[in-house]
Amino acid sequence: MIQYETTGMNEKDIETYISIKLKKAGRNEPLVMPEALTALLNACQGSSRKLNNLMTHCLIVGAAANRMIIDNDTVMEAADEIG
Repeated sequence: MIQYETTGMNEKDIETYISIKLKKAGRNEPLVMPEALTALLNACQGSSRKLNNLMTHCLIVGAAANRMIIDNDTVMEAADEIG
């Protein structure tokens, strides 16, 4: 049996991860406000899977509200929707 332990993503990891994903999708300008990174980190608990789900919901919430950026309020609304 192989056992391993991984550490979760930190705020810098999340910023880099989101930036890479957005660049692959064709967006070169920042989309997530710096203060929203902390909210993302707290909500996803360092999990890339949870971060992906949360960011998808952030994009939906932001689009529905005609927001051009993901801010702290957008993250909190999306996190509430996910539960």
